[in-house]
Amino acid sequence: MFTNCAANRVKVLYWGGRGLNLWCQRLEVGQYPFPPVTDGSLQLLPPSDDQTERANRVTECWAWDRLATELTGHRSASPWDSDPRRPSHADKRRAWRRELLAEQIHAALRLGLTETEIQDAAERLLNLAA
Repeated sequence: MFTNCAANRVKVLYWGGRGLNLWCQRLEVGQYPFPPVTDGSLQLLPPSDDQTERANRVTECWAWDRLATELTGHRSASPWDSDPRRPSHADKRRAWRRELLAEQIHAALRLGLTETEIQDAAERLLNLAA
C-alpha cells in the first residue's frame, strides 16, 4: 500500500489470482485516516467493531437465500459435527470462502482438461483449503 504526503491518494498493489492488480483512489476532499508514524514505522490497528460488524452483515446477506446443505457441505470432513445443526456464521464464511476459491481455481486451470479432471482437481484443492 502506498500513499502520498498529503494522504489524499492511495495505491494498493495486490495479487488477483492471475497477476498483480493495482487499485488507486483519490479523495476530492479530506484525507485518509492513517495512524501516526512513530520511529519510522506505521502500526496498523486491528479492524474496528464497526468494520467487523459490516463484514458479518455482508456474509449474512450473501448466505441469505442459500440452502443449508450448501452452507454445511464441508461438514462431511468433520465426523464429530452433526448434520441437523443449523448453519453457523462460521459455516457461512467457510462456504463463501469455498465459493470464491472455486471461482479462482476454475479460472486458473489450464485449457485442455476434461470437465471431470477439472472437477476432481477443484474438489481436492477445496478440501485442502477448507
